[in-house]
Amino acid sequence: MENNETGQRQGTHKKSAVKEKDNAQPTAEKSKSEEMDDKIKNQLAELQAQLEAMQANRKEKTERESTAGPKVDAREQPQDSEAEAATVSDLSIHIQELIAGLNKELKEANPTILLAVFALGIVVGRLLSK
Repeated sequence: MENNETGQRQGTHKKSAVKEKDNAQPTAEKSKSEEMDDKIKNQLAELQAQLEAMQANRKEKTERESTAGPKVDAREQPQDSEAEAATVSDLSIHIQELIAGLNKELKEANPTILLAVFALGIVVGRLLSK
């Protein structure tokens, strides 16, 4: 009976030793996570300082440009807007021509070929997504 009690005591002692080891690991992990938190906080502080410096540089640059920059003549603005309007109208004409050409091509193409190309596109898309 004494052997049985001694075995139980040793078993309890072993269980408590295992629990102590388990408790030691979370503290080590906590210290690692605290170190990581500190590193992240330091990096965040550095990035914030860089951001503030960049914003200050941008402010200074815009102030210098506004004070030293040449004044824009009111006559030049309409010319710029006319050029932009011409570019936009040319672009819209090209887009309309492209759509009309594609529409014509689709109407003249063989439907079987169009279906095969569409199916091939689906297969390739699914293979690439994997």
